[in-house]
Amino acid sequence: MLDYKANITVIDTNIDPKEAKDFYDIKVEKEIPNEKTFDAVVFLLNHNSFNYLKIKWNKILKSKSVVYDLTGALPKNLNPIRL
Repeated sequence: MLDYKANITVIDTNIDPKEAKDFYDIKVEKEIPNEKTFDAVVFLLNHNSFNYLKIKWNKILKSKSVVYDLTGALPKNLNPIRL
């Protein structure tokens, strides 16, 4: 994705952001940034802690966003592509 100059935001409540940066050179956020909107969301893991994030999908998704759900956990009203 970086080859395409994609702006990627990684959110994982279970890993140490410093460790991810030091070992993999990946910036990891613990929460969804309120000021960002996304063209695409790829939901890879269904950590229990994501249940506690109050995700305001209408605030973070653009009108033509694509949502991929590899867990089957996202709300059906998002019309996610389930893989």
